Amino acid sequence: MAFEQIEECETCGTFQRVQFTGRGQKAYCVECGSMILRSADGTIRAAQAWSLAGLFLFFPAMSFPVMRMELWNDTRENTIWSGVRELSEAGMPTIAVVVLFTSIIIPLLKIVGMLVVTMSYRSDRGKLFKTYLFEFIHRTGHWSFLDIFLVVILIALLQIRDMAYAAPEIGLAFFTAMVVCTMFASMAFNTKAIWRCYERV
Repeated sequence: MAFEQIEECETCGTFQRVQFTGRGQKAYCVECGSMILRSADGTIRAAQAWSLAGLFLFFPAMSFPVMRMELWNDTRENTIWSGVRELSEAGMPTIAVVVLFTSIIIPLLKIVGMLVVTMSYRSDRGKLFKTYLFEFIHRTGHWSFLDIFLVVILIALLQIRDMAYAAPEIGLAFFTAMVVCTMFASMAFNTKAIWRCYERV
């Protein structure tokens, strides 16, 4: 299906009528030769790849310990889930719920949501829903590193106060990598692909 509309070149500012037939095509400015439109296929594949990488990293991020703490000859290694459980048992259910949502539920929903959007973007069904879903994923990305900062600050505070020895573990590296993958997946995708299968450069 061909699309014809007026587009502005972001390089020279020239307005021009562009006819774009979609998959595999590119449109260039008649004045400066800069690319104005391009097929969304490449960025869709990139978003899918980043989302799948995030999904694979999610499981070790949840399974491996994120922090090791030594207090009075007692050594503990906590995963994200065990940290949630201990916070709840320690009488801090509100914080436990916050950590549960920000560290487990929301990251998983973001990954699954990106996979749903990128794998069904050519379907005419639910275009508005997929657009809103992506906007939600993209906006929550601003809070992606909150949990990592909390772990680092907690480790620093414990050691400054000589309360305990705390150190990050491999799970934190997996979690960080998972967050980065979800951010790159969101950055690679453009909602124009849902509606017209091409994106503005």
